[in-house]
Amino acid sequence: MKLHRLAATTLTSLLLASLATLPASAAWQQPQFALGTFWDARQNCPSGACGADSAADLVSFQRAKDAYFNLLTGTGDNASDYAANCTAGAGCYPACIMAPVRVDQTTWGQKYALRVATRAGLSYLIRDYGYWKNELIPTTQLNSIINALLFADPVTLSHLYGFNFWDEVPEALSRAPGIRGTIGRFHQAASGRPVYASLFPHYECFPAEGTNCPGAQKFPTRAAYETYVQTYSAAASGSQHPPDIMAYDHYPFTGLGVRQEYFYNLSYLRNQAGTRPLWAHVMTTGHGFLPSGAPGFYPDPSGGQMRFMSFCPVAYGAKGLIFFTYELPTATPCPSNYWNGTALVGSNGLPNQPKFDQVKAINRYITYTLGPMVMSRTFVKAYHATSAPTGEPVPAGEALASSTLLKWTNNSNLLFGVFSGDAGGNHIVVVNKDWNSSASGVLVDVQGNRSIAISAASDHPTGGQGTSYTPIPGVYDPALNRTRFAVSTLEPGGAVIVRVSASGGGGGCGDPPCEIEPAIAPAQGLLVMPNPTRGTTSFVLADRGQRLESVTLYDLAGREIAVLRGSEGAAERVTWSGRDAAGAVPKPGVYMYVARTTGGVLKGRFSLIR
Repeated sequence: MKLHRLAATTLTSLLLASLATLPASAAWQQPQFALGTFWDARQNCPSGACGADSAADLVSFQRAKDAYFNLLTGTGDNASDYAANCTAGAGCYPACIMAPVRVDQTTWGQKYALRVATRAGLSYLIRDYGYWKNELIPTTQLNSIINALLFADPVTLSHLYGFNFWDEVPEALSRAPGIRGTIGRFHQAASGRPVYASLFPHYECFPAEGTNCPGAQKFPTRAAYETYVQTYSAAASGSQHPPDIMAYDHYPFTGLGVRQEYFYNLSYLRNQAGTRPLWAHVMTTGHGFLPSGAPGFYPDPSGGQMRFMSFCPVAYGAKGLIFFTYELPTATPCPSNYWNGTALVGSNGLPNQPKFDQVKAINRYITYTLGPMVMSRTFVKAYHATSAPTGEPVPAGEALASSTLLKWTNNSNLLFGVFSGDAGGNHIVVVNKDWNSSASGVLVDVQGNRSIAISAASDHPTGGQGTSYTPIPGVYDPALNRTRFAVSTLEPGGAVIVRVSASGGGGGCGDPPCEIEPAIAPAQGLLVMPNPTRGTTSFVLADRGQRLESVTLYDLAGREIAVLRGSEGAAERVTWSGRDAAGAVPKPGVYMYVARTTGGVLKGRFSLIR
C-alpha cells in the first residue's frame, strides 16, 4: 500500500510540476481526478508574520491526505471566520454562513497554506480575499495578487492548483462585463492555471417552500436556468472567458423529500461542459432549517447517500468532487441547531466516525479504481434502468431503451455510465441508486457477443486498490445477439466498473447451447448426480420411456469440453469421467450441458468443485 501511495504522489507531483511551466495561452488539462474539500491552515498570517510552519497545520493537512483528498481550498469555517465577518445580532444567513472571511485568507495566508500543502503532498486551490467574489477588482490589483502567489520555488509552485474565484455565480454577473471579464484577466496573468467558479444548481421548490427556495437563487423555469448556464459557459470571446471547470453544487436529500431536478441538473451540466471537466459538490454535513423553522432541511447524510452523491456524477463523467464540509463551524452567531449533523472532523481536528471512514472509502475507490478509468477515457452517455428510486423522470435520451449497448437489467435502481476508448470496447460504471439497500443478484444484457471483465466493487475490503479487471462468464443468446452477465453485489449507493470487449469478442457460449437462461436450475427430466460434482458425474434420464443419445458439455464461454455418447445397453444414463476431450481436468466453475434424447433436447447447468 505504501508503494502505491508513493507512486501516486510522485506522479501527481510530476503532473503538477508540468502545470507550473505552462504559458498563459495554453489550455489547461486536468492532471488527475480531483478530490477536494474546504480546509485551510489554522495559523493566522497578518502581514506575513507566520513564522515557522505550524506542526499542527501539517498534521491536519496530512489527515486530509490520509482520507485520500488530493486538493484543499479555503475556507475552513472556524471561529475566526465569524469574528471577522459577523456582527452581534446580524443573524446567520447568508453572510456569516455562506461567505465567511478569515484573516488568513490574505495573500500572505495563502502563501503559508500553500507551503503547508506542499509539505503534506497536497494541491491547493488558492482562495484569496483580495479577489474573492470581486468581479470589479482593478487589473493592477489582480495582477499584483497573482504575481505575489507565483513567487514560489518550482516545488512549491507545482502544488498551486489554481484560483478559487467564486462560489455560486449570480446570474447577472455571468454576463459581460461581469465575472467572465475578470476570469479573462486571470487568464492573462495566471500561467495556465485554472480559474474555478461554481454555478448555482437548479432547485425546484417544494410546496412547503412556496415560490422562494431558501438558500439558492431561484430560476422560475428550466429555460431560465439553461440561459444562465449557457451564458456562463460560452466560449471565450475577446476579453471574456468562462471558468475552466464546470462546477456546481446540488444536494438532493432534504427533510422535505428527494429533489426531482437532480439528474436533470447533472445531465444538463454534463452536456454543457463539453471538453471541460465537470466537478460536483457532495454534502457531508446536515444543516439548515425547514420552512417551519425546525432544523433539518438538509439532514445528516447516510453513507449510502454520500456514495450516491459521489458515484452518480462519476457515472456522468465528472472528474472532480468537492466535499462540503470538512470541519463543523464553531462559535457561530447562528442558532446552535443550524448545523444538525457532524462534519468529517470535529472541532478538535479528529475524525468523526463512521463518516470520516465512509468518505475515505469513497475517495480511495475513486483514487485507485474509478478515477484512473474516467480520466483516461471518453464519456459517452449515462442511462437509467428506470426512474427508481428517486421518482424523478429520466432525462431525455437517457432511458435504457435509448442505448445501443445496454439492453436489459433485472434491477430497476441502476445507473450506467458508458465510456469509450478501448478499440471498440467500453467501460461501464454501474451505480446502485438505492441509497438504503444493497443490489444483489444483478443481471445485465449487452448487445453482441462480448468478453466481460469486472473491477473490484466500491465495498471491496481493499478499497479497490488498482484498476485490474477479473474476467467473468457471460452467456450469449444468438437469437437476440446479446450477452448476459452477473454484477457483483453493490452496497447502497455503491459502484463497480464492467469492461466489455468489442462485439465478436467471444464472451458468449456459442452454438449450439446459445441461450440466455433465467436460472441455473437443471433441466426437467435429466438428473445430474452429484451436483455439485468433484469429478465422475452421471447424467440420468428420469423418463424411462426415452433414450439418451448424447450429452455435450460446454464451459460458459461456449467452448466444448466433452461429448458423452449413450449406448444400447445404457440408454438412460451416461457418465463423465471429469476430464475434457484432451484428458485434462477442467477448472472448477459452472458448466452447461445439452442432452439429446429420443424425445428432444434438454439443457441445463451443473457445478464442478475441487
